[in-house]
Amino acid sequence: MNLSPGSTVDGALGDSPVPIMPLRPTTRLQQGISKPKSYSDGTVCWCMLATSPAGEPSTLDEALGDKNWVTAMDCEHQALLRNKSWHLVPPPKGKNVIGCKWVYKIKRKSYGTN
Repeated sequence: MNLSPGSTVDGALGDSPVPIMPLRPTTRLQQGISKPKSYSDGTVCWCMLATSPAGEPSTLDEALGDKNWVTAMDCEHQALLRNKSWHLVPPPKGKNVIGCKWVYKIKRKSYGTN
């Protein structure tokens, strides 16, 4: 018997014909086809790149060696103090301290420019 989507099959006991449902399309992933994601906004996936994009330091020493990054860090620190959203206090005994870190990234537009 050759059946195609849209055709019908007669019921077993003389019932009305039963329509055959078309097969669901398969996805590329189900067929074993995959493509790695590519980001155009400057996003870096961990362990994908060994170096950082041009102009972005990968260590604190590199950032401290560049006057532009030092100025940016000073401006950010002053903004935190001015907004009273951060102040340094001694850690209390027996309490966990939440750490923080500086992230050195240049904000870029979706097509890669500053």
